[in-house]
Amino acid sequence: MFLGYPNLPNALTLTGLALAMGAVLLSLSGRVELALIALILSGLLDLFDGVVARKMRLSEAERSFGIQIDSIADMGSFGVAPALIAWGAGASHPWDVALVLLYAGAAATRLAWFNTHTATAAGARVYTGLPVTFAALVMPLAWLAARPAGAQLAAMELSLGVMALLFVSRLPIRKPSGVAYLIFPLLAAGMIAALAVIGG
Repeated sequence: MFLGYPNLPNALTLTGLALAMGAVLLSLSGRVELALIALILSGLLDLFDGVVARKMRLSEAERSFGIQIDSIADMGSFGVAPALIAWGAGASHPWDVALVLLYAGAAATRLAWFNTHTATAAGARVYTGLPVTFAALVMPLAWLAARPAGAQLAAMELSLGVMALLFVSRLPIRKPSGVAYLIFPLLAAGMIAALAVIGG
């Protein structure tokens, strides 16, 4: 009755997308800290949906569909949502329009590159360029680091610009493996706790 393949990895992917869209709405409502928490949670789901998929016995059609829906969801969650979160946080100057467009365009380019080079990079231990999912850690970290100086918005804008450049760079980024699957959630938990305290 429905398009696609209803399975756990796809459910995680779509839940992550829903969290990212919720993050946008929260930011546009002035709840920036809660928006960043939702973005972090979206990133965590993206980190593990592929792990879950690899542990399951999926058909080739399910795997192919999963790759596509994951990439499309990534564009919404980490290519569009962070830019709109920044906009909701107050990044509404004329130069911010260019920054938002640059960021979204760079994210789309990065994802398209990844999609068209997946087969040749299957055994590689590094990514070419920064994966867009890292926005779920970089943006909240920038916000928290700049809070003592009261420069959260400037830090958020800077993080968008730097990430946009890294998305389309040829910088090798080591793929997460082993202990990284413990470190990233711990870092995320620490940031969530800090943001929850700030956001009240």
